[in-house]
Amino acid sequence: MSKLFTVFFLFINLFVFELIGQEINHKISFTHDNDLYFITDRYYSAGNHLSYTTRIKNSDNKLSILNFTLGQNIYTPDKKALPDTTRFDRPFAGWLFFKTEFTQSSEDEIWSWQLDLGLTGPQSLADNAQRNYHRLIGEQLPSWYLQIPNDFHSNVGLRFQKGFSENKFISYTKAKLGTKDIYIQNGVELFWGSHHRFNQNSFTGMPKHNDKEWFVNFGSYYKYVFYNALIEGHLFNNNAVFTKNITNHLLLFKLRGFYLWKKNSIEATYHFNTKENSEAKSQSYLSITLSKYF
Repeated sequence: MSKLFTVFFLFINLFVFELIGQEINHKISFTHDNDLYFITDRYYSAGNHLSYTTRIKNSDNKLSILNFTLGQNIYTPDKKALPDTTRFDRPFAGWLFFKTEFTQSSEDEIWSWQLDLGLTGPQSLADNAQRNYHRLIGEQLPSWYLQIPNDFHSNVGLRFQKGFSENKFISYTKAKLGTKDIYIQNGVELFWGSHHRFNQNSFTGMPKHNDKEWFVNFGSYYKYVFYNALIEGHLFNNNAVFTKNITNHLLLFKLRGFYLWKKNSIEATYHFNTKENSEAKSQSYLSITLSKYF
């Protein structure tokens, strides 16, 4: 995976070298999520996301940015080698998606609107991606038996964050509605960094400065899930042969570290969530993001 990051970073540096100016207006990022760092391979097993972010409005008090993300997520049960559903604590599922997100921030508030469009089932190519990776590293191939079937899904989302005491303390509210999943999430966050204003720093996704920047962010959240198509099947047209009932109440924790230098940034985020259905276990995974600004 380190070689993949190196190739991506060199390519982006060469691609934007001539475009780099004094002001940051665009960003290209690659994110890899994986639970292998914690010697597990289950549930949200891996994700790869390529995104582009651009500034669309800039003033002294407001910062508006638009983000486009193309990604693939892979979900598997804990025991996955044999085609035996009695051993599965969740269905296999793949999610190939395109996300558009508009974010507007002031000094102490962030509003974000999101649209997700995506595919589940074999058309997500998640089964092929995981099998090919397991062949590459010489691991036993997952069966992908009775995975969540082919379907198209759409979701809309809204997120609001409000900072207090120079944004050291942040309230967090998020809701999503659609055929992929429906949930409400509330929480509190702590923020400590070199630039504390949301319309100036990288916390929203795009800095309004050319300085070095760092921050550490911790979040604790409660999530009430009404429905999850990647475990329960489609809300309106459920052709899934094997599904599980979800757990409605979830607790989530996040620890995020970020560093920006010379129009490059690296970000690492630890994620934890309690079990998503009664037979499953809790999960930890790590996200690593490399970005180039120009």
